[in-house]
Amino acid sequence: MTAQLSLNESLMQFLEQYQLYGFKNKNELICTAFNRLYEQLDRRCCINQKDSLIINYLQFEPILVKLLLINNLAVFMQQRQLDHQKLKQSANFYAEIYETDKETQELTQAALSGWPT
Repeated sequence: MTAQLSLNESLMQFLEQYQLYGFKNKNELICTAFNRLYEQLDRRCCINQKDSLIINYLQFEPILVKLLLINNLAVFMQQRQLDHQKLKQSANFYAEIYETDKETQELTQAALSGWPT
């Protein structure tokens, strides 16, 4: 399915930076955002039991859709940043251990011997 979206300048700039947030392309970013919106609405029982009411409301309130989309993207970006920070902290922790632990260095060197360079 193909759809056309009208986005303001700030959303367009955000969309152009899809790679910074770990997405392969703009489509993946948009689909992720819509899936998160769907899940959020579904958790609130808005789609399961009141499907037509919500869909009709959203058709008349496109600003609500944009606001929910922006909110979901912001939450997703925060989670990605936290994941990145945790990964960086973990890498730093292991680097510190490696630097101070001779046995770990020796084991690493022994494991690497024989591997192609």
